Amino acid sequence: MNNTLSVMQGDQYGIPFEIRDKDGNLLTDVSVDDVEIVIGEVRKTLAGGEIAYSEAEGAFLFPLTQKESFAMAERTQRVQVRVKIAGTDTVIGEDLGAVQITYAKSKEVL
Repeated sequence: MNNTLSVMQGDQYGIPFEIRDKDGNLLTDVSVDDVEIVIGEVRKTLAGGEIAYSEAEGAFLFPLTQKESFAMAERTQRVQVRVKIAGTDTVIGEDLGAVQITYAKSKEVL
C-alpha cells in the first residue's frame, strides 16, 4: 500500500495490508513471528491476536472498530508496519502510506 486509502469516521472492517520483504517477497503469517501495524495512534499486533492473516487476500487484516475510527481526527493518518522475521532477531519497519479519515455527520455506533 503506497497510496492513500479513504476511511469514514465510524467505518468498521478489516483493512488489508500486503507486506513484502526487502526482496519483494510476499510475507505471510508463517514467515513472521510478529507484525505490528500502526494507523495514526492505533497500534495492533499479530502476536497480540489483534491482526490476522488472510490467505484469500494475501494480506494481513487490521481490524478497525467504529469506536477507533470515530476517535480518529478528520485528516491523513500515517500507516507504518514493523515485522519480526520468523526464527530471527531481524525486525524491519516500513512506511505503508496513509489513510485519509473523512468526516461522518453521525457519531452513533451502529
